[in-house]
Amino acid sequence: VSQSRYGGHIDGGDSVLVKRNTMGTQDFSRPGYGISCYNIINVLEVDSNIISNYLTEGIRSRPTTNSNWKFRYNTITNVQDAGMFLEGSGGAQYIGNRITGVKAGTGIVVNGPNALVANNYIQSQGLGLSKGISLRSGGTGSSVVFNSVNITGTDVINGQALEVTGGTNYTVKNNIFANNGGGYVAYITALPAVRDWDYNCYFSTSTNFGFFNNNNYSQIGTWGTAISSDANSKKLNPFYQTTTNLLPFQKQINGAATAVANVLLDIDGELRNQQAPDIGAQEFMVDFGITRLISPSNTCA
Repeated sequence: VSQSRYGGHIDGGDSVLVKRNTMGTQDFSRPGYGISCYNIINVLEVDSNIISNYLTEGIRSRPTTNSNWKFRYNTITNVQDAGMFLEGSGGAQYIGNRITGVKAGTGIVVNGPNALVANNYIQSQGLGLSKGISLRSGGTGSSVVFNSVNITGTDVINGQALEVTGGTNYTVKNNIFANNGGGYVAYITALPAVRDWDYNCYFSTSTNFGFFNNNNYSQIGTWGTAISSDANSKKLNPFYQTTTNLLPFQKQINGAATAVANVLLDIDGELRNQQAPDIGAQEFMVDFGITRLISPSNTCA
């Protein structure tokens, strides 16, 4: 531990608030963590912090059973291994975080049970490993809903917007999973036996967007049949505003999601349309406004 750098390290206590701090380092020669949280027995809130330039992870959380932990509206940039690494024995909420510039790593690793991962922006880049959300064996019972992911890493195998390697009883709904680096959007090596998986938007600049059971998939229909899910999902370019600003400009995903009872707001804290919410982290409008008047001429009397 003495060789690692920490912006904040919390081990023990009760009712802890970590809010509106700026944490960063320029030393990439040793492991580093923006915020690490262990053994808080009841309430923990990590809210609206700015975390940048850590070699290992932006946030490491290990919630305890029956605890009430929330990680909300944090900005995490330029980390290497993982933007957020979720483990422990208790569920927690990870809502409205903006994780960009992850290099040779994964935006959010879900390896703890019953987590709620919602309304997050995730952008990962680099020449090798470049992943968005990874669901692992310890993540059983977790919900991944209303997230926007953009992979810009150029490795066509290890660039994956969504990776599933273990666990079960997952909810995966209303997410945008995009890979603009030419790799996979969804890469499943262990299909969850129990799952609620639908209303997602998939996009890859490659022909094949999905991998499951040693097969590649290029069509949303055959993909949905293979995993027995995604009946209402779409394969569309979300047309993100920029590489890291993941506001979409795709009309066909506007109002194309389904309501989730415990996610009433979007990444900006705006109320979602409960009858027809938008796919992705942000509620949005597509404005086809007038940009130029061609006729009649504005010189008319």
